[in-house]
Amino acid sequence: MISKVDSTPFKIFPSVLPGFGYTQLTGPSVVCATNFSSYLSDASTTKLSSVFFNAEKAWNKQSLINLNINLWTKNNRLNIVSDNRFYKYNIKDYGLGSYSDKDRHLDIEYDFIKLHTIVNRQVAPDIFMGFGQNLDLHSNIKIAPSNRPPLKAMDQVANLNKTISSGIELVLLMDKRVNSNQPIAGGTYLNLVLRKNFHFLGSNYLWHSIFIDYRKYIAIDKRSPKWHKPIIAVWGYGNFTYGNTPYLDMPSTMWDEFDNSGRPYIQGRFRGKKMMYFESEFRWLITKNGLIGGGLFINAQSMNNNSMKEFKRILPGFGGSLRIQTNKSSRVNYVISYGLGVHHERGLFFTLAEIF
Repeated sequence: MISKVDSTPFKIFPSVLPGFGYTQLTGPSVVCATNFSSYLSDASTTKLSSVFFNAEKAWNKQSLINLNINLWTKNNRLNIVSDNRFYKYNIKDYGLGSYSDKDRHLDIEYDFIKLHTIVNRQVAPDIFMGFGQNLDLHSNIKIAPSNRPPLKAMDQVANLNKTISSGIELVLLMDKRVNSNQPIAGGTYLNLVLRKNFHFLGSNYLWHSIFIDYRKYIAIDKRSPKWHKPIIAVWGYGNFTYGNTPYLDMPSTMWDEFDNSGRPYIQGRFRGKKMMYFESEFRWLITKNGLIGGGLFINAQSMNNNSMKEFKRILPGFGGSLRIQTNKSSRVNYVISYGLGVHHERGLFFTLAEIF
């Protein structure tokens, strides 16, 4: 049986999951994860908008607030995307490149504010050009004593106790997905972002980056209804920084928009001035009403360090996920994943949103 969904304009479709959570980095935590989705105009001509809010208090005294916004105005004329974070955080840092040793790390504590907003304007069907601002502020940085000396690349962290990256972004976007909460077969997404940071906007280091993100959703059984087709989802991105990039702003495992890249590794496990990532996941329904589904994924990532221009080593990961639909109109899923990686690294992950 296929459930009929509600697509009334401006009606809010909520998904709220208060309770307990767990990540490898924060440990046990108290979490309130919410997603509010709505059509801001006729659903036949306007994509579904969504606002994701997550507040988390971990037992190890970490505090995290995330606010992610993806709004579509009437007839998709404008797309407003915002990624905002307020963290009191600490991480285990393993150094640069793909050969870092999991048994040797530095404990780094810091406060983090991220404010990124982009406004995209439609220039052709499903094609957009955009302009945005970005601010990444790391402050109150403290490096705990360790038997592993800090890297040369971390000199600015140790010397300044604060790094500011503030600049502008130029965007070229193609988005043929009907619903980003649960992309279906036939959807395609391509995002190219050029970022440049400036002293006059507050940056204390000059650097720039090129970010390319591609996603494709391929039907396996074309006879099934469109929302119930099993699919192969493909995701690949490259994040390349140039110049004097602050250490904590370098591309890193699980530091994408929703912290999903790199299952099964701990957030920040691998870091480099340049990063390449690929993932493919097979998704299917377990129950006919769409409430419960499953997924099998395989991924690979690679980083370079300051002394190597090329990517020397590929780091694989693989695993499975249970997908529970929390709202039949917004198609938001609660995804529980477990994965395995190199050197017996493994992890359990909880996500109130699509992985990609």
